[in-house]
Amino acid sequence: MRKTIFGVFMLLSLSACDPIEWMEARNTYWYIKNTTNIPLLILPQIETVPRITLPCDSLMIYWDGKLLGYDTIYPFERLHEVVDKITICDTSENILKEWLLDNILEEEESIFRKDNWEHDKVNYNEEIWVYEISNIDTTEPTNTNTIYVDYCENPL
Repeated sequence: MRKTIFGVFMLLSLSACDPIEWMEARNTYWYIKNTTNIPLLILPQIETVPRITLPCDSLMIYWDGKLLGYDTIYPFERLHEVVDKITICDTSENILKEWLLDNILEEEESIFRKDNWEHDKVNYNEEIWVYEISNIDTTEPTNTNTIYVDYCENPL
């Protein structure tokens, strides 16, 4: 009897579904990429300490995921539910740009507008959104001897 129960158990364990497939996370990432030629401090409203981002570097401002068999990934608008203000400063902590979710309709280049982000669906389980901060987004003092160029090629 024990051999029969053991045999049935072994047979069932070989035919069981692979838990990795249905337990994989569905992840969505939101990055801000610094395409300026100066280091920037980026402060999403959900954090209390700004993080520095060097030129051509990216900073993940938010991540969210679903587990246990969800078939969908969070849409872009999930960012609106957790972040309603993003502030960009220079290294001296002078505010260069501040976006408010409340101003999304008035600002053509708002960071909260989906059309202003690059979207990459890596695979079924992962999506990445990237917003590029350019020299136009910052209010840098103009210097006639300096030419500012967006020289970053990689999306992340």
